[in-house]
Amino acid sequence: MSFASPADALARCDARTLGQLVTDDDTEQSPGELYTDPNLQTVLDDAAADIVSVAARAGRYTLANLQTIAASPTPEIRSSLIKLNVVLAVAALMERRMFAQEDIERAVPKWKWAQEQMALLNQGERIFDLAPNVAAANMSLQRIGAGTNLLGDMVEIYGINTAEIGWRR
Repeated sequence: MSFASPADALARCDARTLGQLVTDDDTEQSPGELYTDPNLQTVLDDAAADIVSVAARAGRYTLANLQTIAASPTPEIRSSLIKLNVVLAVAALMERRMFAQEDIERAVPKWKWAQEQMALLNQGERIFDLAPNVAAANMSLQRIGAGTNLLGDMVEIYGINTAEIGWRR
């Protein structure tokens, strides 16, 4: 499931261009047809999966966090995620047509921005706003037992390979 809907794509892109990119037979889908076009929905879903994959790898956002952001009633919170989803999807439509990377960069005004956002997300940077209570719940703290085996606790918490450091528990 994507974070952006076909309506979001239509709000951010020229309907004629989208209508041409989703078809394979030199016809153009009308704006009304784009709301239910399977190719548009597929690239929106694929782009969302790419965002989730990068976010999960970096550990900054969970799928639930991203869904919360996308569903936020506050446009300032959800817009960046939805825009990223749409830009990646439009680029995927162009890749589907075998456009060269340079052509995609020229044709999709926000493509460079989207690549930068994905790179920042991959580095674990905070690029989307979360409501303060959601962000606070996202913290992951582990407590080391007071007065216990400090080194042993670190081995468990950080996954240190004891054989590599020559230490036995």
